[in-house]
Amino acid sequence: MEDFYITFTCNEGAFVISVFTDHIFQAKDVKSAMKIAENLETRISKFFTPYYDKHKKDFFIQITENEYFKRAYISKFETYDFSLHNDTEHTKEKFINLIGEHYKSYLKTNDVLTFETIAYGIEKQEPLEQMEQIEDEYGPTLPYVFEEDEHGNPLEKGANEMEKCALCKWENSETDETLDEFFKNKIKDFYLCDYHENELNAFCEEVKGWQSPKTK
Repeated sequence: MEDFYITFTCNEGAFVISVFTDHIFQAKDVKSAMKIAENLETRISKFFTPYYDKHKKDFFIQITENEYFKRAYISKFETYDFSLHNDTEHTKEKFINLIGEHYKSYLKTNDVLTFETIAYGIEKQEPLEQMEQIEDEYGPTLPYVFEEDEHGNPLEKGANEMEKCALCKWENSETDETLDEFFKNKIKDFYLCDYHENELNAFCEEVKGWQSPKTK
């Protein structure tokens, strides 16, 4: 038996990145590995979203807590020429500069540029040393871990939503402030992500006289 991992091709227009996670599986050969990967790829890919952050001028991978992997890595940066039907690989720095130029107008009104998974393949397990080398170059790739809803489904929330949401900040802070005190102190003006807005609306329905204080 040999060890394999899945590589994911993610793109936004002509800009393409390769992503892989620390999920390793075993198969007797490449053909068997592809069959396993066919069943695994959607289970894994739904838990990560690569994106470019214009303020930090860097790439991150949003990861939802899951049973398959803990970390994800970007291993390649490319642009695709639709007229010539070929890829050109770039350094991370050059790739970021090209994105800044190509999406200049879009990034004026948007904080992040999200990449979508469009294809997958398999590779034999990378040595641990190479994973550590990638992490040393690009840094840890677990900036956010999100919750599940009441049905156990991962919540699809943008990274910038987590940064803005007052209740997300309250939950992750070390403050001794109770939730009741939080409402009293901040009820007039604060932003909530979709998850906490729904939670608060449900709470307001149960408590007579309450209205959601959410303002954007």
